[in-house]
Amino acid sequence: MLAGEVTKALAVDLDDALKSAATLNGLSVPDRNRRGRQHAALQEKWLAQFPSDDSLRLYRASLQGGDAQKGRELFHQKVEFLCVRCHRIENEGTSVVGPDLTGIASRRSREELLRAIVEPSAEIAPGFEFATVILTTGETLTGPVHRESATDLVLGVSQDGTERERTLLKSAIRERSASSSMPPLASLMTPSELRDLVAYLAGQNTPSPVTAPTRF
Repeated sequence: MLAGEVTKALAVDLDDALKSAATLNGLSVPDRNRRGRQHAALQEKWLAQFPSDDSLRLYRASLQGGDAQKGRELFHQKVEFLCVRCHRIENEGTSVVGPDLTGIASRRSREELLRAIVEPSAEIAPGFEFATVILTTGETLTGPVHRESATDLVLGVSQDGTERERTLLKSAIRERSASSSMPPLASLMTPSELRDLVAYLAGQNTPSPVTAPTRF
């Protein structure tokens, strides 16, 4: 996993191999522990290439390489993700919950795609913000931002199971925080799956014929 010893595209594969070697059936406890320590030491050397405040350092091994076809299957079929429920891609799909990802690679780099999966709230485009506000009255409201002006904020607030618009004066908002409705997915994936999903998105170069807001 050291820089210069293997290509970055193989970093995940080497890590998987070392991890498997440390857990082989039949290994004595001393050998298992020794291989485990070797694996941990190589991981530390890999991570040492990146600044400690780099929020992507634990995931950068998934930045290069990958199988785009497997990534496509993850995007469309894996129950835990089913990204297609919230996103259009390849000019297919009808959901408007999330931005259209058709042609996303023509707008964003691999690193930006990786960050969007790992930290979906790091950058939120207009139209896809999920806000929590605390009013001067002490009331707390949470919901998607429908519209916003210099003086007003319109939230979609759930009431009795139905989302209703509520217009708030910005002067009446004491605190406001923003997040994405998309959950961080990296914790649900193996490094190989994350790499494959990035590879799939990085291959989406054909722009959508329909102009739509995009979070990326």
